[in-house]
Amino acid sequence: MARLLLADCLLHSGSCDATAKLWDWRMPAVPAITFQGHDSDINSVSFCPSGEAFVTGSDDSTCHFFDTRCLLCINKFKSERTICGITSVCSSASGRLLFCGMDNFNCYCSQHSVSCHHLPSQWP
Repeated sequence: MARLLLADCLLHSGSCDATAKLWDWRMPAVPAITFQGHDSDINSVSFCPSGEAFVTGSDDSTCHFFDTRCLLCINKFKSERTICGITSVCSSASGRLLFCGMDNFNCYCSQHSVSCHHLPSQWP
């Protein structure tokens, strides 16, 4: 018998209303949960390899790290020197690094954790 993991049933989306939504494709009529926290459009969303978290990148120059186990934003990444939007986000295969592509053609890399107790950090 095949076992369907919860992470295999989830889809995520980001939108112009500054929210990220987690969807269960088995019940697609309404999102399972809506995550808030960004101040502008979300341009990119990416699941971490474990499937237990996802990252969003926004025009507000921040990345938010959401944990799907505790249903919270557990980390926020921002550079005070960067005022352009984030156009793409991706997590490394190990899930320890976050890569962010920016409107100004730069790419940032930051360490993050899937722990719900991780404190916010900033890019260099």
